[in-house]
Amino acid sequence: MTRLAILGSGNGTNAQQITEYFTGRGDVEVCCIIYNVKDAYIAQRAKNLGVEARYFGRRDFYETGAALEYLRQKQADWVILAGFLWLVPSAIPRARGRGGQPRARERHHHPPGG
Repeated sequence: MTRLAILGSGNGTNAQQITEYFTGRGDVEVCCIIYNVKDAYIAQRAKNLGVEARYFGRRDFYETGAALEYLRQKQADWVILAGFLWLVPSAIPRARGRGGQPRARERHHHPPGG
């Protein structure tokens, strides 16, 4: 099964659409949603969808390696940027996924007309 980690910053409509698209498919699952705006509605959307969500502030995202470690723990195969407003540290796509394969796979999701 392919595991997706979604990174978002705000309302979470893109994250919701991606999650709903893959819900019920046996070959892909959204394993977590990471967000970087403390009170963003994306956290509530994740809860409504039954997906684990975790907030990371700037320090934990860039300096401590906490976000990278969380992605490793969640065994994400893909990192999907869905309205994420920060630059992603180069260590995240270079990290090794399950089976030692490079996780150098990112996707930027933009809504139609966006």
